[in-house]
Amino acid sequence: TKIEAFIPLHPIAERILSLYNTTDDEQPVFPLPSRDALWFDIHEMGVIIGKEENLSYHQSRHSFGTFLISADIPIESIAKMMGHSNIRTTQGYARITDDKISKDMDKLMERRKIQSIGEKTDNNK
Repeated sequence: TKIEAFIPLHPIAERILSLYNTTDDEQPVFPLPSRDALWFDIHEMGVIIGKEENLSYHQSRHSFGTFLISADIPIESIAKMMGHSNIRTTQGYARITDDKISKDMDKLMERRKIQSIGEKTDNNK
């Protein structure tokens, strides 16, 4: 995407990164398979897990976006992680699931309950 971003790495990612090329700036950090090899590997993973439809790299970006939005990561952060300069692009990747809506409603009801208890306490003074 040609969008530069500085994203802190999780300690596990740092350990994985230490196993690869981090000294030669002329070479990629990770060995890069051909597009066909990448497609084949992703397809094979789908076969192994019993996924009937063909998996793709593009689908993994959708899954990544949806996973992060479901984990309450702000859309602005997801956009940066995915290299998007426009949040609208990210919104196409980060789908809102029924489970996410349910969790958000539970949080809202809990906040309202706490707020209501606080108001009752204030009124009794």
